[in-house]
Formats: sequence, structure tokens, C-alpha cells
Amino acid sequence: MENLSNSGSLTEVEEKCPEFTGYSHVLAAIDFSPMADAVLTTAHGIAKQNNAKLTVCHVMVSIPRVSLLFPQDVAQPDTSQSAAEAVFEQIEERVQELTAREPEEYEIVVTSGDPVTEILALASEQEVDLIVTANRSTSKIAGIVMGTVAQGVVRDASCHVLLVCPPKE
Repeated sequence: MENLSNSGSLTEVEEKCPEFTGYSHVLAAIDFSPMADAVLTTAHGIAKQNNAKLTVCHVMVSIPRVSLLFPQDVAQPDTSQSAAEAVFEQIEERVQELTAREPEEYEIVVTSGDPVTEILALASEQEVDLIVTANRSTSKIAGIVMGTVAQGVVRDASCHVLLVCPPKE
């Protein structure tokens, strides 16, 4: 029987897509939205089932605030060390509360910048094989104009991505 695919033979596809054997490193990319707990518990469950490393990441978005009256005065968001430490402590508290993991059983990374860029860079640096993040409902206009972090991660990731969706109302 002839292969009808235009992408090459089945053997070529099998060589490019090795057999899935499970995850070894799961990255939970969270913010402080209502979906963050669902992302964290989902990533924890998958990491536990696969005996995988769990990394929890939060990116502090650094969007400068501009005054309409004084546009030359740009207020930078607080991405200082103290702000990062406060975020780290909040995440650590949530991880321990939701997963009962000990601190040595996971890693927390808090960084600042563009969320998509930072999440993908961390995933690449740490050889993550699954990114778990939220697919928050944004307005269609906001999604078209700005895009979403989830869209950017799915589009550009070099590993599997799992989107945790909000419950249907």
C-alpha cells in the first residue's frame, strides 16, 4: 500500500518522532490568575506520575507605565530583588500548600521580561519536555491585537505544551 502523505515515508516520520517514554522535566508557568492553582496541581500530578523534575516559573512583566501628562517620565515596574523575593515566597507557599512537596523536590524560578521569551528560554536552558500553562479567556480583540502568552508558548515551544483551560460556565 502506497503512503499518501506528502511529508515523506512513514519511516522518516518515525525517525523524526521517537516513541514517547514519558516526561523527565515539567515546567509550570504560572501567574497569579485564578488559573494558577489549576496549572500548578496539573503540573505536579504529571511530574509525580512520571517521576519527573518540577520547576515552577513566574515572569514579572516589565511594562513601563507612562504618564499622559508627563510622557517623558516613565515609571518602571518594580522588578527589584525584593519584589522577586516576595513573589518567590508566595509561589513557595502555594506549591507547598497545593502539592505537599518538600522544598528540595521542586525548583522555583522568578524572572522578569517578556513572558513568552522568558518561559521558552527557561524551557530550553533546563531541557524541559513539558510546559504546563493556563489558557485564560481573553477578549477576542485583546487576543488579536496582543496575542496571549499561551499562544506564544504553543507557537514557539520546542517541547510539548499542555494548556489548562478554565471550566465552562
